[in-house]
Amino acid sequence: MVDLAEAKTVIGTKAVLVGNVRPTESMYLETPETVAENARQCLRDGGDAAGGFVLAVGCGLPIPAPPANVHALVEVARNWQPGRAGTKYHG
Repeated sequence: MVDLAEAKTVIGTKAVLVGNVRPTESMYLETPETVAENARQCLRDGGDAAGGFVLAVGCGLPIPAPPANVHALVEVARNWQPGRAGTKYHG
């Protein structure tokens, strides 16, 4: 997986960054809490990219991913509030 913080520095405003929630290790095999933390980390690392940022699974979403894990990812994205007290999230 590409390090979002490093990619943000290299890419600058040239492109929108997308990713980088771990598809197998997080979305398929872990708990909703782990998915949420992985998503928050992606937002902390790439969420303020100058060219923009889209929170997404780092590759394709595994078909057998538990619905609760998908919901956890969506809730983090919905509740993310960049710039509030050091890029805190609520959710």
